[in-house]
Amino acid sequence: MREIKFRAWHRKYNKWKYYTLQDLIDGKADVDSEHLQDWCEYTGVKSENEGVEIYEGDIVTRTITLHPYEPYETIEEVRLFYGRFMPISEEVVTDSEVDYAYARYWKLIGNIYENPELKKEMKWKTLFF
Repeated sequence: MREIKFRAWHRKYNKWKYYTLQDLIDGKADVDSEHLQDWCEYTGVKSENEGVEIYEGDIVTRTITLHPYEPYETIEEVRLFYGRFMPISEEVVTDSEVDYAYARYWKLIGNIYENPELKKEMKWKTLFF
């Protein structure tokens, strides 16, 4: 079972504040603060490149190979979708065969809050079976 934790963007200090579920239960997080916004949940996955925790709103890249197709690279935002965290591009939702099973191959390259320019680079080669 994954650890349930969150991060929130502190707009006054321009940095992430991290909380466990227990912190929230014990009132250690100022959830009503006007400065704490953009709450993101931890996915339970760590990035392949640095072992960094991946949260909602992070942007990841991954190379996918499905026989008989050529390998291709995606740049996608991690979102909660149908009850699970998965990388999603703006154009199309990833096929269920290609999503969470490949989580160990996610490479963290930024997030939509600190690196909004990466949203313009999100891409997905559409595959329909």
